[in-house]
Amino acid sequence: MNESTENEVTHRFLQHLADHSDNELLREMSDQVLRGNITLADGMSFPAYSEALTQNLADFTRWYDSLSDDERQREADDCAADLKRADQHLNADHDL
Repeated sequence: MNESTENEVTHRFLQHLADHSDNELLREMSDQVLRGNITLADGMSFPAYSEALTQNLADFTRWYDSLSDDERQREADDCAADLKRADQHLNADHDL
């Protein structure tokens, strides 16, 4: 994955958190990063934001651990396809 793709994936992840997270602190942090008021590293240095993300990752880990091997493979395949589409989209935009 190239740097442009990584940036696009990070942006999309932050946008998703800002728009859909159940956690108000994660919505706030994501919004602040997207607006350019703080960097992602700055956001992670705030204990409240860091704790909120840590809890969210713990919830994700519990969910992921509950999946069967087949379900994990489907999730991995879906993620790989999403990343490939993002990379192709960025490369197409770059060629214009």
